[in-house]
Amino acid sequence: MEAVPAHLRHASERDEYAVGDPSDPLEVRRRIPGAGHAAVRCTREDLDHPTHPLKRMEREQDTAAWVAMDTLCHLAVAEASRNPVFHPVIEEIRYAPARQSAFLNDLGGRREKSHRERRAIHEARVDRCDRDAAASMSHHLDGVHTSLTHILRPAPAEAPTKGGRQA
Repeated sequence: MEAVPAHLRHASERDEYAVGDPSDPLEVRRRIPGAGHAAVRCTREDLDHPTHPLKRMEREQDTAAWVAMDTLCHLAVAEASRNPVFHPVIEEIRYAPARQSAFLNDLGGRREKSHRERRAIHEARVDRCDRDAAASMSHHLDGVHTSLTHILRPAPAEAPTKGGRQA
């Protein structure tokens, strides 16, 4: 019997979640409007849950632990959206954004910015403002994209001109 092709196996069965470009997860994440839905559909328990990862993330120094909490944060927003499709989708793709987060924390210096962005998303949810939650999530994803672009596709250095000065 032939082995099941990698693209048809469940993500947990794969050695890696195949991502051609580290910015690929953004294409999917931008299409999942969970933050706005979570703002208007979440319960008080969703916002006050004692294991909510935001505060712990802000104190965490270990990258692996931080990335695990980052995944929990995304899953919490998906769960709070009360859309039965969002949580399984985030669960399925969680390896790609986790790798992206680890990469950006190590090379991109994104952790502090990410904390501020996540806090803004959370505050919009507390205020039950779907527009602000969606805008805050978009701002967060824009920051991720900008950092990835800066790392992976740095601006070309200007060529020196006569006399050794830059053009």
